Amino acid sequence: ARIVRSHPSVRDIMRFRRLYAWATGGGEPGGGRALVREWVVAIKLHLDKKVQHEPGLEENLAAQLAWGLCFYLRLQPNSDAPHSREKLLEYMDAHLSGGVGRGMWSVRWKRRFVLLMALVYNVALEHLRVPGVAATPALVENLFAIIVAADAGVSLVITGPAGCSKTLAFRLATLLLGSSQDRQKLPEPFVSMRTMRTSSFLCHPGTTDGEIRAAMDRARQ
Repeated sequence: ARIVRSHPSVRDIMRFRRLYAWATGGGEPGGGRALVREWVVAIKLHLDKKVQHEPGLEENLAAQLAWGLCFYLRLQPNSDAPHSREKLLEYMDAHLSGGVGRGMWSVRWKRRFVLLMALVYNVALEHLRVPGVAATPALVENLFAIIVAADAGVSLVITGPAGCSKTLAFRLATLLLGSSQDRQKLPEPFVSMRTMRTSSFLCHPGTTDGEIRAAMDRARQ
């Protein structure tokens, strides 16, 4: 039977590789490796006490983290469109091998990934103690994506209507990882992450790609 396969772009592949390298740490301590290790503890505590017996556990979780940020979070949830999170999980279930029952891969992966995002959110908000913040799904996802992308050094664009927590998530991330924080008082995995510095640029309908590149160059300096 003919199998229709997707063709990820070179950009997607490079983003995945960079996130995977960040999450494994290359054997060295760092924010990505610290996050994966905290994730293992959370899975063992809340989902599966035998998780540490899985072969290549940290490497597999690093790949799952990279896959989730590169592909899953970019799609719309609960949508009947041909390109939705549910359709992607159905595709993975249909084509993954290794003895995993149909539907079981996506169920286990989604439970673990949702737990990871909640872990980042809960530890961050407990440390910041910001009152009146509701843990909406959009805020949890946006905060997770910003923190991971910033520390891993990968590009991230968050789009959406007004009120979907884009600005709030960014402000929380800068409060957590900004230079005003006492780094030694940050909890894991944030104490192992780099300081986050920000630079703003106001776009308008006439903004050119040259202006955006110039703004990015100034931010890097």
